[in-house]
Amino acid sequence: MASQSKVEEAAKLLRQGLSQLETSKRLGVTTRTLRRWRSLGKFGTLDLVIGRKVRPRILSGRSIKVVTGCGNLYVTLNRDGSELFEVFATLGKSGGCSSCQNEALTRAITLGLRCGIPKVEFVRELRGIQCPNPKMFPIEDRVLSCSDAIAKVIEEEG
Repeated sequence: MASQSKVEEAAKLLRQGLSQLETSKRLGVTTRTLRRWRSLGKFGTLDLVIGRKVRPRILSGRSIKVVTGCGNLYVTLNRDGSELFEVFATLGKSGGCSSCQNEALTRAITLGLRCGIPKVEFVRELRGIQCPNPKMFPIEDRVLSCSDAIAKVIEEEG
């Protein structure tokens, strides 16, 4: 049986944003134990903080090609019914730092969407970010960076 102090410490660490794996390592318990504590309601309101929608087995989506200064960026928006559920972005070139950054960014966006953050918040934060190689012309298709391109696609298609 777990001591109340360990349960409280686990709840505190998870509220601070630590992953279940890191929390379990710090406390010397398994992630299975953390999940069991959560399912038993031992964390109280923590479920509201880290609660997120479960991904359905099948989602419908579409991919949009955007020409950026770094090459072609393919942004995929998947929906659960009419609601935007997840975002993926793939740069035409394989590997590299920009591909990793795009994957990290779209994972964060997807997590936010699953936790109920409105898509307009992501658009507001990402629009206008400029990299060293922006695609400036034609002006109506101006793309300042991959982040800017993702935000534009979410705004227009999402």
